[in-house]
Amino acid sequence: MLYRFDHVRKAYGSKDVLRDVTWQHNPGQKVGLVGRNGAGKTTLLRIALGREEPDSGQFVRANALRVQTVDQALNADALSESLHDYTAGAFADLHRIESEMRRLEHAMADGDNSAPVHDRYDALSHRFENEGGYEMVAEVEKALSGLGFDKADFERPLAELSGGQKNRAMLARSILSNPDVLLLDEPTNHLDFNAVEFLEDYLARSRRAYLVVTHDRRFLDQVAEEIIDLENGRLSDYSGGYSSYRRQKAERILTATRAFDKQQEFVEKEKEYIRRNIAGQNSRQAKGRRTKLERVDLLERPMDDTTTVAFRFDAARIGGRSFLRTKHLNAGYEAGLPIVGDVSFELLRGERLAILGENGTGKTTLLKTLAGRLPALSGSVATGHDVTIGYYDQELRDLDPKGRAIDAVWNLNPNATEQAMRSYLARFAFRGDEVFAQISGLSGGEKGRLTLAVVMMQRHNLLLLDEPTNHLDLDSREALEESLDGFPGSIVFVSHDRAFIDRLATRVLDLRAGRAAAMDGNYSETAAARAERRRRPEPGRGSGVPAPAFPSPRGAAAAASSRTGSASRPAPAPATHREAPDRDNGRRRRRIRTLEEKIASLEAAVDELESRLWQEALTLGPVASRDLAAQKAARQKELDALVEDWAKLSEEEAQEAGRPS
Repeated sequence: MLYRFDHVRKAYGSKDVLRDVTWQHNPGQKVGLVGRNGAGKTTLLRIALGREEPDSGQFVRANALRVQTVDQALNADALSESLHDYTAGAFADLHRIESEMRRLEHAMADGDNSAPVHDRYDALSHRFENEGGYEMVAEVEKALSGLGFDKADFERPLAELSGGQKNRAMLARSILSNPDVLLLDEPTNHLDFNAVEFLEDYLARSRRAYLVVTHDRRFLDQVAEEIIDLENGRLSDYSGGYSSYRRQKAERILTATRAFDKQQEFVEKEKEYIRRNIAGQNSRQAKGRRTKLERVDLLERPMDDTTTVAFRFDAARIGGRSFLRTKHLNAGYEAGLPIVGDVSFELLRGERLAILGENGTGKTTLLKTLAGRLPALSGSVATGHDVTIGYYDQELRDLDPKGRAIDAVWNLNPNATEQAMRSYLARFAFRGDEVFAQISGLSGGEKGRLTLAVVMMQRHNLLLLDEPTNHLDLDSREALEESLDGFPGSIVFVSHDRAFIDRLATRVLDLRAGRAAAMDGNYSETAAARAERRRRPEPGRGSGVPAPAFPSPRGAAAAASSRTGSASRPAPAPATHREAPDRDNGRRRRRIRTLEEKIASLEAAVDELESRLWQEALTLGPVASRDLAAQKAARQKELDALVEDWAKLSEEEAQEAGRPS
């Protein structure tokens, strides 16, 4: 046992946060802690860290237990340290061993060759090696690089780092330390995708015990072998990751509900029998049944302690085929210094575009420019016919802090009744007097839900969403996904929630080094292509090739064709000046001809699908449009692969033709 909660209760004022928590954490257990916002997860962690005491019950920890967490702020004394030295502080014990070894080496060099000195040195050397002393520098650099730091950052003082970088530095030091148990509260905050995936891999490979609180469902699936659910002040235990937990919880609630209903039916029948017979000739039997009924342990009605929300995004207008078009767009804050440059693309009705990229690549800047919140430095942004934009600001600054929650939606519909507005806000988990709460006093989750309520009421057909899941708990995220998945308009969004991206995205815009590249598919489907793009040299760093802007749907085929001098379809193979002397050349030419026939056929198929999308834009529903777009994307992908094969074979043919006889 590492630590144990025994019937722990914790209240703040009249509100019971933890009612009866009983659970034990054992060595090696990799656990995820979930629960709605406000359920008491942070309180549970604070008790485990010894920073709070339970009101009743017991919290018991093993003797000399070493617990590690990520603090909210750095110690002031650490700010003068370099990033590398601070992170290496995780190996404090090894550094002490190393210092002692150096001292003994000096003693032996000065002539002290006594047996105790040699024995002590041998013991320390053995321990230093076994505990990874010779690898600790490499481990520090691996962790810092994995969490998104450049080598140029390693010697920078912590005082020069941003708030997010300081949090990552504390995380690096925590995971490199050697505690008995690691307690992590939202460790993926401030991390980009690469850093999250590094942390996932690091924890999954680790043999230590940890307890993780996070809203990242995919992260929990990767690192948790067990989920504990804090619900109604109690903990329930589930095996496996998040996806397994959701299935098991649904089954547990169904089973418990059936058992409760069955018992209630039995109790009512017994009560009815007792009422009818207590004064009659069957009085003895009725009294006996009453005695037995009094001894029955009554089951509690199953309570699903979720944040019940009812998102339903709809659009007041259908809009035309084209929803958003950019041409050579440069986005940023200072003329001549774009953060994202030369972005050209067209977004069609029904498409969902996810903007991805590492922290600082300009995702929010680009989204604000598309929304008209930030003027374009150059180039253009244009919405299509009958298209209106709804924007979700991740910083929630569109809410008036001096107003009340109900005012945020009532101002959009001043002719509505108070009851109608209260009913509307109830769909977003604002109930009773909560609707009159001042916005400045709302939590982040409440402000997030209220902002979504405002955007949803406006019924725009183009949604630009900047981290819409940031302040939502897991149940609310899934409800939001479900609603947006059925939204008939188009969506452009920024999110760090990979499950959210996989559910919604039909295309991805990957930002890197100030340039954008488009890919068909969601986060998982484009992972290999994005990883390959990040392995290439950055523009201006020796590659000599600018990063690609957002291509047209046929950009890949056009690019492949242009290498051989054709803009649309492959030209025939160059004429040879002599007959090939061997069979390989003949097979190659036959393969080229076959490829040309297949390419022509696929081009016709792509053109037909493109024509249908144009001609039937107003009659097709969103599902049919998405199916057609998916068919077109699949044909285009097949076409691009054939063009690449054709280009390679044609180049070989040209080289063979150019050789002297």
